[in-house]
Formats: sequence, C-alpha cells, structure tokens
Amino acid sequence: MLSTACVHVHLCTVQKACIMRAYEVDVHTKNIFNTHKMTTEKTNAVAVKPQEGGTLLQQYNREIEKQLVDPATCAQLLATTFKGLSAPAMRGALLAGRMLGFDFEHFLRKDIYAVGYGDSYSLVTSIGYTRKVSMRSGVVGVKKPVYTYKENGKLHSASVTVLRNFGGYIGEFESEVFFDEYYAGNKKPDGGVKRRKGKDGSWYDMGETLWDTKPHTMLAKVAEMHSHRKACPEETQNLYIEEELEKRGENEFVQRFAHAVDEAKAITMGNLTKHGEEDQTPPDEKIDTIKA
Repeated sequence: MLSTACVHVHLCTVQKACIMRAYEVDVHTKNIFNTHKMTTEKTNAVAVKPQEGGTLLQQYNREIEKQLVDPATCAQLLATTFKGLSAPAMRGALLAGRMLGFDFEHFLRKDIYAVGYGDSYSLVTSIGYTRKVSMRSGVVGVKKPVYTYKENGKLHSASVTVLRNFGGYIGEFESEVFFDEYYAGNKKPDGGVKRRKGKDGSWYDMGETLWDTKPHTMLAKVAEMHSHRKACPEETQNLYIEEELEKRGENEFVQRFAHAVDEAKAITMGNLTKHGEEDQTPPDEKIDTIKA
C-alpha cells in the first residue's frame, strides 16, 4: 500500500498536469481566435477597398451619378435646392458639398444649398443648422444682440456673443458687424424704392426685401454666424449663410467671400471665465453700447 505522503505527492502531480493541460488548451484556443480575427480583418479590408483605379474623388462622382440617374429627381433639385443653377453647375455644387463633408441627405433637407450669383454659385447653410452643429461642439448659449445707431437714428451695427463650454469654463466669442457692409435691400437713401428696367424697356419697383422690413434680425444673424465661426472653427469655418453674401455688385461677391474666408482664418479666443464667475474685464476696457 502507498503511504499517505506518496498519495499526496501523486495527487499534486496529477493536479499540476491538469492545470498545464488546461493552460495549453486555453492558449491554443486564443491562437485560433486571433488567427480567425486577423483573417476576418483582412477580408473586411479587401471588401471596403475602393474599386480598381478609384480615387476618393471618383467615388464621390459615382455617388452623385447614382443619385441623379432619375431625371425627375434632377428636375426637382433644380427647382428647389439648386434653383437658378444649370445641371452641370448642380453636379459641381454636389461634389463641392461632398468634399466639405455633406452627404446627399444634407442637400435634401436644405442644411446646405446653392445660391446662384451670375455664372457662379455659392454653397450656403442656414443659421439653424449652424446652431445645431455648434451645440454638438459645446456651445451653451447665445447672448441677446446688442445694436448701435447712427446720429440720425438709423441702424449702425450689431454684436452677438456665443458662449462655449470648455470643461467648466465658458468662453465668450463676440463679433460686431456693420449694417452698411451687409445691407442688401432695395431702399434708397431718401427712403424711396429702387427701380429696375425690364427687358421690355419699362421700369418697375424692385420691392422691399427682409433687409428693409427686418434689418435688426438680418444683421444679428450675420453677427451670430461670425461668432459661431470664432467659437467652433473646426466645425463651422466653411459654413456661411445667405445673408452674409447677398449684397451684390460688380465682383462684390468674390471680394466678400474672400473677406469671409480671411475672417475665419484670423479667429481669436474670447475671454474665458469659470461658469458662475463674474467677467474680470477692467471697466475702462469695456465699450458702452446701446441695447435694443
């Protein structure tokens, strides 16, 4: 008969052998899993590989052609989102928007759309869409517009401040824009309405625009867009609203668009204050303005 000590040693040996076998099985199983995972990843990589000879630009073009294969869809887009544009210009606008990160659904919802200017166009967005983008980026509020007026009582400028949260600190990004630089209405300095000569040779009143009936609202939207681009440059630096580009004239659209791009590049950080703390700006550095 085996002694108690021998039985104990034998049992320990058996247990160690079982543990080692279990470890070998576990390692083997992991190796099989890892091999399968690597094979799957390689297969997926092949599946999402662009078509032979296809660049990113070519992929975008194929997407656009696929969406515009139906003539009825093209006609509807030319009558709404791309009103006033030709079919080739619409394709160019879709490609430009795609390169900026917008997909076809953004155009259908008019989150982005094209505005024609002579033989060219500009892609613009809405203030509502810009607000949604900014809120996802940490914007927590927009202060009430502040207006200044000329000596004759006419609107001079509008300032809007956008508030963005940076880990508990609130950054204030203020922009001031001037009415004369953006006014795109049809009123003359004497209060009359501009007239235009028609193709038949007759003259007619051009009528009032929103810049004539709601100048404060229009100017405040322009100021707010400037502030959004300052507060969230990564997400909004390529976003412009139609009100910023409406004032037309010889080569004026090109000049104003270039100015808007320069303004986006020259962004500066606003005053940072801890949420709940008062603004520490010295009183002598603050500017008195007239609130509406």
